[in-house]
Amino acid sequence: MGFRVQHIDHVELFVPDFEAALEWYRDVLGLVPVESAKLWADEGQPHMISSDGGTTMLALFRGEGPGEREFVGHQRVAFRVDAAGFVNFFNHIERVKVES
Repeated sequence: MGFRVQHIDHVELFVPDFEAALEWYRDVLGLVPVESAKLWADEGQPHMISSDGGTTMLALFRGEGPGEREFVGHQRVAFRVDAAGFVNFFNHIERVKVES
């Protein structure tokens, strides 16, 4: 077999407001800043957030949000959960504000 990616390291997202985005990803998906990448955030960007200590991350960069610029990137980010986590997400999502 040839080259094979070991895992997804991070996905870049552009957000107009770091604080609002950090709060949303924390409250809705349980993603928190990655301590080992805090230096980058302290220097301005990106803010690296994760639910697994940094094995897989979202990298939040300051920029125009979806719908405010011509589409040039991905449309979706997929998160993996087990069956119990999937059911728990639906119970959780009813308690938090999610806008599409």
